[in-house]
Amino acid sequence: MKTSKHSVPLRRVPLAGIVAAFAPFLSTVPLHAGLFSQYTDAVAVSSSATAEYTAQKFATNPPKRETYLFFQGTFHGGIVHDVDLDRTQFSQVTRALAANLARQNYYPSTDIKNADLFITVQWGITTIYDDSHLEADRDEAIKQSYFAKLRQPTSALFTDRERAELQVMVDNKYGPYDGGSVNAALMVLESDQEEMLKIINANSKLLGYDVQLAKTQAEKGVGSSDESALAQELAEERFFVVLMAYDYRTMKKDSTPKLLWTTRFSIRATGNLFSTAVPVISKAASPYFGRNLDVLKREDYVPEGKVDLGLPKVIGKAAK
Repeated sequence: MKTSKHSVPLRRVPLAGIVAAFAPFLSTVPLHAGLFSQYTDAVAVSSSATAEYTAQKFATNPPKRETYLFFQGTFHGGIVHDVDLDRTQFSQVTRALAANLARQNYYPSTDIKNADLFITVQWGITTIYDDSHLEADRDEAIKQSYFAKLRQPTSALFTDRERAELQVMVDNKYGPYDGGSVNAALMVLESDQEEMLKIINANSKLLGYDVQLAKTQAEKGVGSSDESALAQELAEERFFVVLMAYDYRTMKKDSTPKLLWTTRFSIRATGNLFSTAVPVISKAASPYFGRNLDVLKREDYVPEGKVDLGLPKVIGKAAK
């Protein structure tokens, strides 16, 4: 199903209902609102790093000092036009990041030729399933399945006379019975399901939920309530930033860039503004910059004062 951009003045309401509609397909157990609600105001952080890098970076306390250059990566605008997000400049994002990268002894390079790291930055909001036809598709599938049962001659629910009267009533309202209607309605609903799962899987990889999902499935089996709660988060809009740090020395030698660490952090978009959230979620993620995590971390979202290290150097941006 195609997505569309449309302008709205405020963040949309939560989309929990979308996932609830697909609960039978996403797992074998119903979604639990309590499991989801405990994380609604938390920052989700995923981070990976090579063992060699973490060994040398965190061999001392404080960590080894390193310098970096920023590269403007992909901006993700989502399917809803968000005025605040669209107006947020990349320089605002990098200022917030610089203030918090310093917490792990990462500093903007003053010498482009001798920087240690080359950090690409992706930011924006996740794409969600366009649910404009979901409710109608689901209701149609339920309706056609029910009508098919009404017309089954072996049904013990009604007498022959009652079944005949019901059939006349149904046919008068919805037209003569078409045996293919049930299958057609279910195929449309299945298409909706596949599209939504495709988006959830893409968001899982983008935000770093894939590691936690795999761990949850391994420990609790497919279809656990914890897995459903994660899927519900991925079905909603989330503001996010992704940092990918490369060894700048290998890049200067025209060799294949060596990825040293990646940190992905996000928060639910509903009720928040990206411009005010990015400094806070950056701080929440800062303890994990350059580190390797085997689980998805949750940090409290606590807005506070800001720190500004000036404007870091940006040496390029991704092609559109």
